[in-house]
Amino acid sequence: MSAHPNEEKLARLAELANDAKPLNDNEWGSERQIDAQNRFFDYIEKLIPAGKFSELEDYCNKATTDEMIAEGLRIAREALAEGHIERSEPKPEENKKPLGLLPAMLEVIKNDDIDNALIGFDEVLGIESGDVAAQFWSGKEEDEWKGMSPVERLQALVYYVRTELNYFDIKGRPEGYHG
Repeated sequence: MSAHPNEEKLARLAELANDAKPLNDNEWGSERQIDAQNRFFDYIEKLIPAGKFSELEDYCNKATTDEMIAEGLRIAREALAEGHIERSEPKPEENKKPLGLLPAMLEVIKNDDIDNALIGFDEVLGIESGDVAAQFWSGKEEDEWKGMSPVERLQALVYYVRTELNYFDIKGRPEGYHG
């Protein structure tokens, strides 16, 4: 008899967490690392309540890879200890929503073609117009993006997201509000 009723799930969780970590600084953002990180979060999504997963996504938007994995492990272990039952029915692919901003950013970062990489990314942000994106990315050459490291691409993407959010903040303020 197992020492813990969820021993197999905990072992799988630890294995996926270990795989999701970059092997070294140069491996961060690689296709292998991103795919492993996505598998880790897909597994966690099945183990924890949807509201907790949404909170985890919010946390991950401001965290390093190591912090994201550590927090995902903590929340999943807590859910298993509380007896949360794994969701057995997978979501149909056609109805599956993107996991959130972080996985979408990772997909953009690994794509060398910035124009194609950004297709659909605005939807994840909830953007209905490409006005800010067009202004932000204009003048940036495709070769410049291709020559960036994954960290530089992430920095550029984070700056773009901040620009979009600042636009939303200004656009969404009530008339006469200047605070």
